[in-house]
Amino acid sequence: MLRIERETKGAIGTYRIIPKLGDWDYLLTLDSLREIEAELVGEFDGVPFLLRSRADWDAPPLSHRLAVFHLYRSGTIHCLGCWDINLEVLGGGNAAAINPSRIFHTAALRILEITPTKVLSWQEQLEMLDWVGLVEEAAKGYWGRNFTMIVRRRI
Repeated sequence: MLRIERETKGAIGTYRIIPKLGDWDYLLTLDSLREIEAELVGEFDGVPFLLRSRADWDAPPLSHRLAVFHLYRSGTIHCLGCWDINLEVLGGGNAAAINPSRIFHTAALRILEITPTKVLSWQEQLEMLDWVGLVEEAAKGYWGRNFTMIVRRRI
């Protein structure tokens, strides 16, 4: 597993999983929706002020975009799924201070704990993996079992 730095607007975290066998790698990305979907409304002392577009004001409080891709050896890419999720806790205190990149990192590391079984290989298990559930479980580890992730599937 490689952690990759992206210079993409809103990039929070990127991991590339390179299996020993198989025709593809996995690319996991987490991006900030505030950065992706925001509109620049001004600048003060060199600091840009961004607002969500008006179309999103009535939407649930989704904060991040999770995406999982196959990267084929031939160079082609296939999106397995893309979800908008909430990875921020409203309110103050320690829970609000948890960095979504830590949650994403924890979820990515859990993939390494998957071991082949007599029935399913490691890669077969990844093909059936609940990617959103993996991130939600990592978030619950920080915010408690009562945390419920809001999800909107994009692809």
